[in-house]
Amino acid sequence: MRQIRSTHRRSCRRHASSTSAAGGGASGVALIAVLWLLALLTLLASAVAALSVTHRQVFERYAESVQAESIDDSAIRVVLLRLFAGRRSGTAWLIAQPQAHALLDSSVDVMVTRELGRVDLNAAAPEILMAFFAANGWTESDAQAMADRIVLCRQTDASRVPDAPFHAVTELKQLPGGAGITPELLDAFTVYSQAPVPLPTAAPGAVRKALLWADRHQSGGHRWLTDEPQIGAESLAAEPAALIGEVLRVQACLRGSAAVQCRVATVRLTGNINKPLQVFEWKTDVGTKAPANEMTF
Repeated sequence: MRQIRSTHRRSCRRHASSTSAAGGGASGVALIAVLWLLALLTLLASAVAALSVTHRQVFERYAESVQAESIDDSAIRVVLLRLFAGRRSGTAWLIAQPQAHALLDSSVDVMVTRELGRVDLNAAAPEILMAFFAANGWTESDAQAMADRIVLCRQTDASRVPDAPFHAVTELKQLPGGAGITPELLDAFTVYSQAPVPLPTAAPGAVRKALLWADRHQSGGHRWLTDEPQIGAESLAAEPAALIGEVLRVQACLRGSAAVQCRVATVRLTGNINKPLQVFEWKTDVGTKAPANEMTF
């Protein structure tokens, strides 16, 4: 009898021990599952918080960009209004020089330039086209090849669009080799002046280099400049009345804005009080600021 009881007690202890071990294993698995769940929830919460911060930053940048754009546009309209109103006052206006304008508790740099000083893709003399690229870092062979492509494009499209084969300067990038044209060089072109030769006193730096290059090499067998003018501040001033009928480019850049962008309007002053402006283009120019004056040879 004692042997039977002893055997029964040992059997009970083994059962209890195995039951305890099984229970402990299940508790361990449950604990690990809970820890993994907590970790996953923490990661999800962190991701949601980071996403919220990103969305807020994107929205803030967008709101600032819209505000800067609105202020720049207002500054352009104010300058155009002053130009139109000043056509009878005789007050000279500084050309190609950034001027600060206070607007809505902000300061905006506004610069007016004349399209007559740029190289017209539809009208520029082939010698000027070649000189432009040669004077701005291209080899003479590459410069001549690009000039030939532009002229060929004008001739090819003449039957389809006789007055303006190029509608925008960005179309120049579509020609073979055009991808290598930098934004600075592209800014020196226009499709609005209809001038075979850019006006030297209104030319930006890249165009002045081209005129000097063509003149010194006597491209086409003749001189392109009667002299080499030293352009001073007084030469940069123009009376608004003298600008009537011209195409102007007005660039406005908000000072202190984190949004690195400007607004650019290309317009013609008509002199008509009922319709004072003919607007060709009004756009955002990302990544630029109004350049400093460099109008000297």
